[in-house]
Order: sequence, then C-alpha cells, then structure tokens
Amino acid sequence: MAGRRSHPPLFEFLRKDSAQPPPSVRIEPARTRPEPPPPRKTPETPGSGVIRIPVYAFYLGVTAVLGFCVLVWALGFQAGRGRGEEQAMRQLGLTSRTPPRNPDPLAIDTPPVVSPNGTPPFRQTPVERDLTPPTPQQTPAPVASAFLGSAGAMASDPRQPGVNYLKIASRVSFDETRGILLYLKANGVEALGLRIDAATSGDNNGVYDIFTLMGVPSERYTAMAQERERHWNTIRRLGQVWRSEHKGTVDFAQPLWQLFR
Repeated sequence: MAGRRSHPPLFEFLRKDSAQPPPSVRIEPARTRPEPPPPRKTPETPGSGVIRIPVYAFYLGVTAVLGFCVLVWALGFQAGRGRGEEQAMRQLGLTSRTPPRNPDPLAIDTPPVVSPNGTPPFRQTPVERDLTPPTPQQTPAPVASAFLGSAGAMASDPRQPGVNYLKIASRVSFDETRGILLYLKANGVEALGLRIDAATSGDNNGVYDIFTLMGVPSERYTAMAQERERHWNTIRRLGQVWRSEHKGTVDFAQPLWQLFR
C-alpha cells in the first residue's frame, strides 16, 4: 500500500534483544583496614621498677617510728634519773630512798633511867599525847538585862536622842524577845529589846518593848518618807511570817515611829 510505512516484524526485535549479551556488573570486594602492628615489648631490666605504697601505710609507718623513738627516750630518761638519785643518795650517806622519819613533836621524850646496880640505862617508850579535843563548855543561858540585842545583853541603850525609832511590839516575854531579835537579825534588821518592868536584874520573867534600830533624825523625818515607808512595810511582812511560821504571839501589825529624847 502506497503511503504506508513499513516496520520490521516483532520477532526480529525479540531476536536482536536476545542476541545482545547482558550488561556485566562488577562487584568489588570491600576494603579492609590493615590491622595495627602489635606493640613492641620492651625488655624488662632488673631494678628499674617503681614500688608504690598507699599513703595511709606511709603515715602509719612514720607514726610507729616516732612512737618507738619516744619510748626509747622515756626509758633512757627514767634509767638515767634512777642512777642519778642513787649516786646522790650514796654521796649523802643514805641507804634507802625512804626519807628519814621525823620525830613526833607530840611524843614525850623521857630521860634515860639509870638503875642503882650500875646496869646500862634504858629509854622508855615515848608516850603519845591524848589528842582528844576537850569537851566544849556549854554556853550559859542568856541573862535578862535592861537592854537586849541580837548578840545578847547590852551595857547601855544604843539609841540616840533626837532620832525616831520604829516600835514594833510591846510587852513581849524575855524568851520571845530573844527569838524576835535573832529572827530580825537573820533578815537584815537590827533591833533592840527594852525592858519596861521593875524586876531585878537577871530575872528572866521580865517583859520588853521592841524597837528597830533604823534611826530617822527629826530634821530629816519628812525627807526620808520613802525610806520610812519601805522599812515599815518590811517589818509588817516579817511580823506576819513570825506569827504564822514561828508561832509567835505578836505580828508587828501596828508599828509606830517614836522620838527618843
């Protein structure tokens, strides 16, 4: 047919394709890294090694050496001291380290007794003194007097004219007056017991008025108002304790300032 292109048949194409050899694929082996050469062994020489010891072992050894040195020094010091003492004792003519016993100053050294038949005298054994302390004498009971203080009878009235004193109790027995004076003294207050009856001296059945010895001069009576108030309150407080705890018959409830003339 005119105008129609001719093409080779299909089997020819197949024949050409089968006649061509397949493309070859080259497979190259993977490259391997060369192994490093073995390290060279250095020949060992005797005596060239380094000895390593722990630090604590080093310090322990140093401590042991120092302790040994101290022990040797102490032993040598004691030995030298003992030899020195022995030499000194030999020079002094002593044979023992025990010091000579001093004679007892309380022992009575009796003179040697000479027998009438001419035999050698002998010394009697020293007699020890009796060191038993003597029995203390009993303190006599306090004796009543016109004026009593915390230390006992007083020779005169310690009050001064023109000075005010606080009267805290009236007509108190001798025994209770002594107790009150000691009680006030223990609490820092000096006081006076003034006998008011006409009994003879030495009679313990008298009665007393009691004054504290904190004096307030007349010219300073107003200026010392605070001091007077504090003292007044202190006495009242001590009186309550005396009555409740010491079984007293008075309690200093109405203290009164009086001028001594």
